[in-house]
Amino acid sequence: MGEHGLGFSVVAQEVRKLSDDTKKSVANVAALIQNTSGQTKKLTSSDSIMDEITKGDESMQETAEHFQRIFEAICETKVQNNRMNEELSSFIRVINEMCNDFYEFAASADKITWIAKDMQ
Repeated sequence: MGEHGLGFSVVAQEVRKLSDDTKKSVANVAALIQNTSGQTKKLTSSDSIMDEITKGDESMQETAEHFQRIFEAICETKVQNNRMNEELSSFIRVINEMCNDFYEFAASADKITWIAKDMQ
């Protein structure tokens, strides 16, 4: 082989080497693109997960507000029940006093009747 042939052979060998390196680099870039695509899908999925978490949090806050309103209604009902209990107790006292007054009235009426009979 001549001097030019030898030089051409060296250049061809370097071109093959560059071609192999380029092929490996392209494969690495393809793997990086695929990995990035997978990570992007995960991030997109994470966004939807975050949306669901946010919706869940809002739902829990609404539930807490409902329970707070229920608690307030129960407290108000308790206050009203206590008032009713006091009013009923007062009403029963008045009824008992009236019964006592009626018994006294009846006893007085009986005495007046006996006195009237004795006077005849």
